[in-house]
Amino acid sequence: MIAINGEATILSGSVSEAGERQFFLHIPKTAGTSVKQYLREHFADAYCEADPFTIFFYQSFLRHFCVIDGHVALYLINAIDSQRRVKTILRNPRDRCISFLNHIYSEDGHPDHRFLGTEVPLSYFISRNFDIDNLQTRMLGFSVTDRISAAIKAGDHRAFYHSTCEYYSCAVDDEMLDTALSKLETLDFVLHEYLDLSLVRLFDCVSDRPLPHLRKPAKQMLYSQEMINAICARNRYDKLLFEAAKAHAEQRLPKDLLMHPNLAQIARYPFTRAGIVSEAGALRLSYNGGAPCIFDIPAYTNDEIQVFELRLFTPPGTQLSLEGSEWSHAYVQGATLIIRTCLRAGQQDGRPMFRIAIKVEELHDHAPVILNSLRAV
Repeated sequence: MIAINGEATILSGSVSEAGERQFFLHIPKTAGTSVKQYLREHFADAYCEADPFTIFFYQSFLRHFCVIDGHVALYLINAIDSQRRVKTILRNPRDRCISFLNHIYSEDGHPDHRFLGTEVPLSYFISRNFDIDNLQTRMLGFSVTDRISAAIKAGDHRAFYHSTCEYYSCAVDDEMLDTALSKLETLDFVLHEYLDLSLVRLFDCVSDRPLPHLRKPAKQMLYSQEMINAICARNRYDKLLFEAAKAHAEQRLPKDLLMHPNLAQIARYPFTRAGIVSEAGALRLSYNGGAPCIFDIPAYTNDEIQVFELRLFTPPGTQLSLEGSEWSHAYVQGATLIIRTCLRAGQQDGRPMFRIAIKVEELHDHAPVILNSLRAV
């Protein structure tokens, strides 16, 4: 528990252990480097970074690690260790490619940096570079036959090198897109734009501090609209994949639990509440005799992890406390206190529930605390 007094506040928590074998399929320029630092910190010796050659030549050694991260295509991960849960981040291809170009411009040591001089027009570079050609579709959708996959797993060098050469040289087509789209059903993925809060759910781990700000807006200052259009045209398949992933994610992610103050149920998320007074079109958190104001929200299973966002109107001098969260982060935006809290479901009345318990410690001049919205993110 920690008091929230209208200032940006951090709640302490604990770090969970890696319980299953996972692979973070790191698609370049999707905030993967920041995620890698996060995974290295939270999984420590259970974490390992690997490239395709390491994946192939050190198969037995890598099975000892709970979490592996690398720029490795999905077909190779599945061939080597089909039981490992694959997780990734997908990004709007336009923003991803702009971020890639920015990276090349800013890094003198990048092997492609010299190609962006005056000798090579940017349009030519965009039309030829591998990383700007539907890379997300390629990494998820490139496939090999079962025979080749079995040969790779058995350590056949020729099968590995042949598939690697084909992966880099083949053209992305409709068949590869169809395969990538089908993988969305089995992958654990989040979208780059939701990454700050979704990372907890993606890796089923919690932090003793708020997550770092992982997303950075893609800059466009160096590129004309013509170049932006050329990037979008070159990434037609990635755009279709991203649109499908976004629609899929919106179906999987919980909807807003409370968007209108008097609404007690939306879709499959009914919740009970105690210590909440509905008055004049608003939900007011009462003093409740010193007991917390409670929301119980159904979960799928015990130990399920979910991040919730609460927006409250809190008059100056109001003191609140939040109980039972793994971690929480609070900050002020105008007159609104925004709390993002990570909860682990537990048993409430024999059913798995997320319990949000807010205690009103002190009301300044008896001014009400109003809950404007509650949503899962």
